[in-house]
Amino acid sequence: MITLTTKAGARAKPSLDDAFRARVVLLFSCMLAIWAPIYSAIMYGLAANWAVVASTMLCMVLVGISPLLLRWGASFLVVGNWLAFNVYWEMLFVGGYAGFGTAPFLWLAVVPMIALVIAGARSALGWLGVNLVSTALYYRYLYHGGADALILSPEGALIFEGTVVGGLFILVVLLSLSFETAKNTAMAQLKASEEWGRTIVEKAADAILTVDGEGLICSANEASTTMFGYDRRTLEGRPFDLLVAAVGQMPPLVTAEREIPFAGFDPVAGPINKRDALRAWAGSSFEAEGTRANGQRIAVEIAIDRLEMNMQERFVVVLRDLTYRKKVEAQSKIALQQTKESFRALIENLPNGVIVHRQAEIQYLNPAASRMLRCEDWTDLVGSQITDLIPPDELDRFAAHVSQVSASTELVSLNEHHFQTLGHEKIPVESTTFRAMFQNESALISIVRDLTESRMMRMTMMQMERMSAVGTLAAGVAHEINNPLTFVSVNLEFIAHALQELLTAGEQATTVNAGEDLQDWSDALDDARDGAERIRKIVSDLLTYSQQNEAKAEPIDVEKVIETTINIAWSEIKHRARLVRDFEPVEPVLGESSSLGQVVLNLLINAAHAIPETHDDEQEIRIGLRQIDEQVIITISDTGTGIPDHILPQIFDPFFTTKSNNKGTGLGLAICRNIVNKLNGQLTVETQLDKGTTFTVTLPITQSRTSLASTAALKDDAQLTWRPRVLIIDDERLVRLAIRRQLTKDFEIDDVPSPNEAFALLAQGAHFDIILCDMMMPEDSGIEFFERLKINRPELADRVIFITGGAMSEHSAKFLETTDAPVLNKPFDTRELHNQIHILLKL
Repeated sequence: MITLTTKAGARAKPSLDDAFRARVVLLFSCMLAIWAPIYSAIMYGLAANWAVVASTMLCMVLVGISPLLLRWGASFLVVGNWLAFNVYWEMLFVGGYAGFGTAPFLWLAVVPMIALVIAGARSALGWLGVNLVSTALYYRYLYHGGADALILSPEGALIFEGTVVGGLFILVVLLSLSFETAKNTAMAQLKASEEWGRTIVEKAADAILTVDGEGLICSANEASTTMFGYDRRTLEGRPFDLLVAAVGQMPPLVTAEREIPFAGFDPVAGPINKRDALRAWAGSSFEAEGTRANGQRIAVEIAIDRLEMNMQERFVVVLRDLTYRKKVEAQSKIALQQTKESFRALIENLPNGVIVHRQAEIQYLNPAASRMLRCEDWTDLVGSQITDLIPPDELDRFAAHVSQVSASTELVSLNEHHFQTLGHEKIPVESTTFRAMFQNESALISIVRDLTESRMMRMTMMQMERMSAVGTLAAGVAHEINNPLTFVSVNLEFIAHALQELLTAGEQATTVNAGEDLQDWSDALDDARDGAERIRKIVSDLLTYSQQNEAKAEPIDVEKVIETTINIAWSEIKHRARLVRDFEPVEPVLGESSSLGQVVLNLLINAAHAIPETHDDEQEIRIGLRQIDEQVIITISDTGTGIPDHILPQIFDPFFTTKSNNKGTGLGLAICRNIVNKLNGQLTVETQLDKGTTFTVTLPITQSRTSLASTAALKDDAQLTWRPRVLIIDDERLVRLAIRRQLTKDFEIDDVPSPNEAFALLAQGAHFDIILCDMMMPEDSGIEFFERLKINRPELADRVIFITGGAMSEHSAKFLETTDAPVLNKPFDTRELHNQIHILLKL
């Protein structure tokens, strides 16, 4: 109960004892309402006595109005005696008037018990006395004149009835004492519970009010006075509107048909009083604005519930002050807004691109992503498909990546791939994508890092390491070139001297030794050509190894790459150990030959440097090549010093080296592992001190079946049926002269030193079947010539063969990657040149 103080003139609140008595009255009335008709029917069936039936039903009606007497304000003393009186006369009438003997008088013991429970012990004792007097008079009547009605003798009946009535008297007294004790104990417990509940309500931090059906405040706890600044006397009896700025602020009750306002006039139902509104809102809560005594408005949360108090309807209203919570919410809202702004500023200033997309539709890009995609205004891309930014050949891979992200709650990375700008420029990137909420809907967020600078740096580092390796091999390579260069030079000098003598002798020369001399000259020329071929191969291998551009991945012959690398590293190996080849046939791998060559070269140099520089037949470097299932395995083993355990975990770290400063950069193994990883392979090491080291490169074979064979050579018996016209463009006069000598037999030759002179010939109407053009020239490059040719004489664009000495700009290297024109690397032999010419002539 939530009544702390009552206003003057208000009815006293019912105690817990009164509530119990009221329930007993109601229960007894209900029991009699059930019992009376049944008893009347039985009595009528047995004796057909309408008097008993009438009296029983009358008793039922009189007892049935007892709850109404309580509601009308009658006290429990009156109601308890009223019930006892009606039961008394009913039993007296049935037992005495109706002639049913002594049995009903035994039930007169019920009367004191009813009086005890409802009216109290005094009324019970009074009705017990009345019961005894009535019983005594009745038995006196029976003894003096009504003995015919007795089953026993008058004396026996008196003793029997006296004993029964006496026992009932003792029972009533004992029950009265027991009930009073139990009632006092229960009342003490209930009172303690009531005090505990009152304390809880009084100490509650929320304002708790009881309100009657008219909206008037009946009681209030201490928190109410603190929250609103009124004392209790001011609050009690005042309308609830005093605390809530306007009752109309309560939100309307929404029903299936319409909204019903809290109070006032409903256009459909008519006037709505506060009682109906309170009933409608019982069991619910809402926020409203409260008014303190000083007029200050405060935010409050209102919860309303309905209860019955002494058969009167009351409403419990709990009001919670939301001032602090609203302040915290406002601060949190500001903090959240600041956090959002900070987070947005962070996203806007990230160096990496951020792209938000939902169902492949772009929702947002940060400035870094806009710059990366060459887009001035990121809103231009909003609404477009993210697949428009993916190159067609990578769409399947990107779609699989998106599907993986959609099915996961983790970050999912996509290693190197490409985005393309609106101008179809490819941008190398790596991206990480995850699911998150964006504008209250689930979306995918991709964080994209532009790898352009990273690739350039990686290429620079790789080139540095390549040049470092070339520097290490420089003396040996020079030796390998000088040896064949020596006999090339000596043999050419011998032939030149012999020819000079022959020219000087003139007609005086004899033919005695002509055959022998010609054989010597032929042998000298063969030796010179072999030496030149050795020099060409060394230069070609170095050129292949030192390529700086990142060529497209293609099927490569692993054994050929290893052999090329051996040629480069041979000067470092041959003075230290014997080289053993253990090769098995393997399928090609997908990669780039110069990068794989760099890996093999670095491992060969390391193996050679692990062995002392004194040739010993027991020292060995073994290169193994084999295929297991779908993997090609390269092993490079040495019998050197091995690697100590304490530095083994660091050998793949960048800039870590155990060599002296002039023998290594510390990047070699780090770059090797990076290259192998890019080829989807593995680089591992096994070592034992003083026994040697084995590095193992494992690479997956390519799924492509592209042939590794070069263009089929022209058949030896292929003959030209006309003399095609060839234009040679090269700034080096001796190169032009050498090519002219090679082709004069079968072709009409024109040669010029620059593209401008070539266009002068073309302007005069000259037509050429083949154009040999050098890539690097002082005035205009081969690229510029080719672009002008496509404009001025487009029919000749597919007749161009580029020749290059290997040194070229990055722009030239990219051009050669994308053009379909054939390329010959200097030096080239006559057969290779003829092959390319005949292919373009479609012979």
